[in-house]
Amino acid sequence: MSRGVQPFKQGDLTKVFKAVVKARVSGWRIEISDGKIIVFDGQPEAAAPPTDDTDLETSADIRKLL
Repeated sequence: MSRGVQPFKQGDLTKVFKAVVKARVSGWRIEISDGKIIVFDGQPEAAAPPTDDTDLETSADIRKLL
């Protein structure tokens, strides 16, 4: 009995696993979503800029310094 078309095979996942280990990526994880193999490196995303404008200088402040 056939299972139908598979988006990837176990060998494909094994190749990804071995490549990540060989590349010495730290804190990695593999997710399978919508038939795709996705590798995350575990590094945190860049922090959002502060929303508080008290620490930011405006153009007028910079002109005063010149």
